[in-house]
Amino acid sequence: LWLTEFACAESGTLSSPRLSMSGQMAFMKEAIPLLEADADVEKYAWFSYFEDQWLYSDVAGDAGLVNSDGTLSELGKLYETFLPGGGV
Repeated sequence: LWLTEFACAESGTLSSPRLSMSGQMAFMKEAIPLLEADADVEKYAWFSYFEDQWLYSDVAGDAGLVNSDGTLSELGKLYETFLPGGGV
């Protein structure tokens, strides 16, 4: 299984607390170890986007990995720490 473009992007009662950068970081800390532990998941990729990047009102949140100047965001720095095999 290849999982592409996953992140918290939908507003609502369940997802709203995870839309901020810190909420995305908490989600990433939970999700990636689960993906790494699942033998059926071969590859995965984070869906990187920033709060002010969308024209559509149904997409919200701050899940960007790279800042506009090319440096890693705090979330990008976290994503970089994950090692193959489930280590952080």
